[in-house]
Amino acid sequence: MSGAHTSRVQPQLSRLAERITQLVLNSGSLNITPPELHSRFGPLLRADGRSVYRRRESGLYTSPEVLNNEERVVAAARRTVAPACSRERFLGVAERWNGPRLDAGQERLAEVFACSDKLIVAGIGLAGSENTTCSL
Repeated sequence: MSGAHTSRVQPQLSRLAERITQLVLNSGSLNITPPELHSRFGPLLRADGRSVYRRRESGLYTSPEVLNNEERVVAAARRTVAPACSRERFLGVAERWNGPRLDAGQERLAEVFACSDKLIVAGIGLAGSENTTCSL
């Protein structure tokens, strides 16, 4: 495309993208952006009146479907079920484990995954800290 053509098309594409965004946000999206915690202070406001401490793209949105699914996950995490494995069985298998060595935290996490009486259990850890290894 020529530079002149691009300069005419780009504003149209930007307007179209903005219209699509507004359509999506106004048809079923729920704004869950937290309110400002502090009163406005002129020297720290952008030209659009927003605080310099709030990222420009920091609006948070969700949908009723996402919230319903999150509620289902939380309900499942609260539901008590028969454990998949006894602690004794887990420890016996762990002694014979030939895979990567686990540190104490990883071993405890693997034990919780195997022996928990909850339908869903989540493990959270830093990226690169071998979280996936614990769930093998």
